Amino acid sequence: MLQACAGTQNRYILTTGFSRNEIFRVGRLTCTRQEMLVYLVNAAKRYDAIFQGTDPEAFAFDETGGLTETIRESTLALAGQIKAMQLLAEETGILPEAEELEKCAACAAAYYATLTEADLIALDHVSQETIRAMYEEILVATRVYEYAVRDVNPEISDDEARTITVEVLRIGKRDNPASALALAQEAQKMLEDGEDFAAVQPLYNESETERLTFGTGETEDFPEEEAFSLETGEVSGILETESSYYILRCVSAFDRQATRANKERIVRMRRNEAFGELYDAFVEGLPVQLNTGAWEALEIPDGEDLTSGFWDTYELFFGEDS
Repeated sequence: MLQACAGTQNRYILTTGFSRNEIFRVGRLTCTRQEMLVYLVNAAKRYDAIFQGTDPEAFAFDETGGLTETIRESTLALAGQIKAMQLLAEETGILPEAEELEKCAACAAAYYATLTEADLIALDHVSQETIRAMYEEILVATRVYEYAVRDVNPEISDDEARTITVEVLRIGKRDNPASALALAQEAQKMLEDGEDFAAVQPLYNESETERLTFGTGETEDFPEEEAFSLETGEVSGILETESSYYILRCVSAFDRQATRANKERIVRMRRNEAFGELYDAFVEGLPVQLNTGAWEALEIPDGEDLTSGFWDTYELFFGEDS
């Protein structure tokens, strides 16, 4: 699903001179109250589903900010990016095919048919035509993203994405490195005398975790290079970093499942970098204006049975399995 990429959010200039129905402008394009309500209500319902059953005080939709403000700001960033990408599409010559426009109309009709009277009230009586236009913009934004990442190689080698799992025994130096080293040597001596790592670790380990799974470049102040040189089952000697002494036991020198996930993470990161390079350069001088009064007054409608299918309907028509 399309989402605002980190580091590519628009910088809004707070201003006046808008009509009551306008929330923001990007260049010559406007986002209306109805459009923003569609995005907000559906985003809120998705968050509600994700956090259902968790501490209600931690994830409450209330007036004090918290998750509600997170939803508002992330939704504003996404909506602004979708609008800006329409202008970028014009510059790069990206246009939807006639068949795709027909699917957008069908998609809008399918979603609109699910809306109840309560939904329409919550969405300020949004029209099916507005929904169709929103789906067209999402389609175009998706095509722009695909264009931006077209040269990113999705094939990542096992060596580059290799992920390992180690058990950790860490002793912090704090203000007395000599004392910390002496403790590390005690632990090492016990291991050399035949004690299991699992028995020695809880006696000396000061780390918050007993086990770490990571790929190259994912740790800080940690003997990563030495960790990657260990074979499965091998226990290291005493390893020193700026703040600590470590003894590690390699649980897996090649975690296949974690490596596969790391490949996907690396591809996502490179695609976002490629998109950000194109997008950030384009929006650098693009005028972006926020109707502060209308935005601050716009609340996320509350209702247990309100619509949540805007994005699911789009995926049904345009997803990989469509």
